[in-house]
Amino acid sequence: MRLPTILVAGPVFLDIILAGFDGLPENGREVFIDSVEFSPGGVGITAAVLALLGRPVELVSAVGGDPAGQFVWERLDRYGVGTAAISRSACATPTSIVFPYKGDRFFVTAGNSRSTDLHSIAQSIEQRIRIDPPVSGMHIAFEYLRDEEIKTAVCAARAQGVHISAGIGFAEAEGWDASCWEILRLLDVFFLNNDEAAMVCKTADPEKAMSLLRQYVPMPVMTLGQEGCMLAIPGNAGRNHDVPVRMVHIPSVPVPVLNTCGAGDSFAAAFIASLAAGLTAEESASFSVRVGAATVASVSSIPREDLLLALRDELGTDTSMRSVLP
Repeated sequence: MRLPTILVAGPVFLDIILAGFDGLPENGREVFIDSVEFSPGGVGITAAVLALLGRPVELVSAVGGDPAGQFVWERLDRYGVGTAAISRSACATPTSIVFPYKGDRFFVTAGNSRSTDLHSIAQSIEQRIRIDPPVSGMHIAFEYLRDEEIKTAVCAARAQGVHISAGIGFAEAEGWDASCWEILRLLDVFFLNNDEAAMVCKTADPEKAMSLLRQYVPMPVMTLGQEGCMLAIPGNAGRNHDVPVRMVHIPSVPVPVLNTCGAGDSFAAAFIASLAAGLTAEESASFSVRVGAATVASVSSIPREDLLLALRDELGTDTSMRSVLP
């Protein structure tokens, strides 16, 4: 029996990773790096990792008709991602040069991911949830949820029992405003890292931030870099945000840090895949920490396929999305 599909919606980038980068040279000088790696970026990472973990996944997005867009399209197809809902844009495919540096990374980006035709994205979501095979979950870039048509499509998906998750990036956290708190109410699971949580919640205390987020979303999940992750597991009251919840900290897995780009997106993919396979939220977090570690130990934005395939065997083949809400 075919497993239910997971939709992923959001902007896709081409990531160009400078592996082994150790700092900028002085003017007129030259430095050498280990290699240059090319990878789908943005939500393309989440979609690719879901596919490599054995979940049927379809991506709703747009890429340009340029060589960068063609590369991203072909690579996602090779990973097993459904690409029928990826449209061709007249704009250039957003491209980021990724500089892994001192255990973190920084980016130089060309192109504008916000030029996507969001009306077409909303239509694609609405059309897809009405046809077979069934959709069990949807992971969407938070920036898309600011669009009213997309919010309507997400509400229609939720009405059909689709579980909704989203994650944010630095730009969304930096631009957080009052309307964002109401957007959280559309979600079942919300992913962010500790730096983003500090900007959103105005506190550097992870537990305080999680308690605040829990007032708006049933399950916030916070990645903590080398400290692992933290999640708030709902009690038996389901979407009742006022009941006490259990804060769970999952420690990290020590690995050599080659490239942190994509670790959060891979973590989210693993968490979604784990819940879909029937694992508990705590089990899913433990599994996801290891997938995130596999990303950090890889030079690409997507973990090495041999590492993911070894982890994939741990996931079951249940044909339903296990609800994190009683």
